[in-house]
Amino acid sequence: MFKKIIALLAIFVASPTLAADHMDLLISSYSTEDGSPVRIQHVMTHRLGVDWLSLRGISNLDLDSDANWTRIQLKPRVLVKGFEVGNFSFHAVDQLEYFETRRFDRTSNRVGAGTEYRLKTLSIEVNYMPYDSLTGDDRWDSYINWRKGKFAFNNVLWYVPKTGDRYEQATFIWKLNKRFSVQYQRQWFTKLDTIDRVGFAVRFMK
Repeated sequence: MFKKIIALLAIFVASPTLAADHMDLLISSYSTEDGSPVRIQHVMTHRLGVDWLSLRGISNLDLDSDANWTRIQLKPRVLVKGFEVGNFSFHAVDQLEYFETRRFDRTSNRVGAGTEYRLKTLSIEVNYMPYDSLTGDDRWDSYINWRKGKFAFNNVLWYVPKTGDRYEQATFIWKLNKRFSVQYQRQWFTKLDTIDRVGFAVRFMK
């Protein structure tokens, strides 16, 4: 029960007044996953008072038809920007991940360095994390965001060279207005079925 309360607070309490950049809350009411859980996804990019320090992350809470949780994922990451060269910035990253299902739970921490490219409506972030406190394996993470008019696309990808494990989630977005959008997601994970989700999102901005 305590973990459920912490998860809900982490997803819902992030106030729009704290969002120097943005915070999205996505409700996916349709899913091809077994049991068709409803997913509440919280996506954030918060500047922490200064330009060189930011908190980002994607967190998920999945609920079954009786509104009981089936999966909790909290994945915040802190970026400390070092320097910029043209449209590129370089940073250190510390990513915490808490993951719980009805069968198991685990917590890991990954530290590494990365670079981010930003130009008009396109941004790409790539991180290399040589150490994972849970497995000891290195990992590559990438984040792509693109927008044009009412349409947007983002993609999250991580890859573990040692095991070949790969996770990818692509999201296609159609903006109804500045704050509301309809979204379609497709998720791939090594050795598991592809999952499709459809839902709507609300964006909070300062």
